[in-house]
Amino acid sequence: MTIAVAMALLVAVALIVIRLIDLNRSRLVRSRLVRVGVYGVAVVLLLRAAGGLLVSSLSLAGIEVPEVRPETSYPVWDLAVYSPLCLILGLCTLAVAGQGRPPKDLRTHALHVLRSVSLVNLTTVGPDGAPRGRVVQRVHQERDGTLWIATDRSSQKCREIEADPRVLVSAYNPAAQAAVNVSGHASVVDDPEVLAHHWFSPFRLYFTQGRSDPRYVLLRIELDSFSLIDFSRDVTPEPFGLRNAQFPAAALPEAVR
Repeated sequence: MTIAVAMALLVAVALIVIRLIDLNRSRLVRSRLVRVGVYGVAVVLLLRAAGGLLVSSLSLAGIEVPEVRPETSYPVWDLAVYSPLCLILGLCTLAVAGQGRPPKDLRTHALHVLRSVSLVNLTTVGPDGAPRGRVVQRVHQERDGTLWIATDRSSQKCREIEADPRVLVSAYNPAAQAAVNVSGHASVVDDPEVLAHHWFSPFRLYFTQGRSDPRYVLLRIELDSFSLIDFSRDVTPEPFGLRNAQFPAAALPEAVR
C-alpha cells in the first residue's frame, strides 16, 4: 500500500509539473485531460485533509473509529502535521489547476493586457500610405480602453494623425506571453484643462516650459477593434489553438465602459 501511494504521488507530481511548464513550450499544458488530472489530485488531497481532521479528532475525543487506535500517537501527528500538510498541498494544487484558464471576457482581458505595459508601439499612416511605427509611453488608459499619449505638436505622428486618424497600437507583456493589437482613431488634443489633468512632472524633460509649453499636446486614441494572443491564458489564434479573438470595441460591456 505504501508503494502504491508513493507511485500515485509521483504521478500527481508529474501532472503538476506538466501544468506548470511554460505554455509556449508544451501543448500538453493546455490539455483538458492534464487540467482535470490536476483538479483530481487537489480533490484527493483536500478529501484526505478533511477526513484526517475529522477521524483523528473523533479518535482523540474518545469516540471509537474503525482502524484507528487511539492509544497510538498517530491521531496526534495527523492533526498536527499530516492533515494540515494535505490541506496546504491541496489548496496549492487547486491554484495550479486554475492557472491558464481562458478568460470569460476576452474584451476585458485585452484591455488588461494593454494596461499591463507602459511602453507601446504606435503605428500611423504616412503621407505615402505606408505604416510608420515608433515606441511611445502610454500616459493614461480609461476604463473603456481609450488611450492618452503625450507628444510634441511638431512631431511627425501629429502631422500624420491630422491627415489620417487611423492608428494601430501594439503591446507585448513578456512575463505573461501576451500581446494585443488595438486599431482605432486618434486625435490631437490641446485643451489646457485636459493637458493639465494628464501632466506628469517628468514631462518637463521634454517640455521645459511645463504644462503651458506650446509644444505639449496629447493624443487621444479611441479603440475600434482588438486582436489578442495570450499563451498564459490559452487565448491562442491559429495555428496554435484554432481560436480567433477579434472583436469590435463597440461591443464592450457596460461594466467596462
